[in-house]
Amino acid sequence: MVRIIRLLRLKHSISLVELKAVTGLSTQRLSQIELQPEKSTERQKDFMCRALDRVAAARKERAAALERDCLITVRSFPNELHQLYHSS
Repeated sequence: MVRIIRLLRLKHSISLVELKAVTGLSTQRLSQIELQPEKSTERQKDFMCRALDRVAAARKERAAALERDCLITVRSFPNELHQLYHSS
């Protein structure tokens, strides 16, 4: 199961450094958990799933902030945007 989580992490371009930020574990330990040959425990599965959930939540927050910044910028500088897209 934890190897499946590694595949999900890679599919969604989540780095070990990004996971480290939400778990507090070292990248080495996270990699060990992902690649361990023995069967993973329910606790490890739950831990890794919650970590991926926290990454998703952080990404949603950053995406929302980008959307807000874009709207503010578009409203504040409409002429500059027009020039940017029509200058060639």
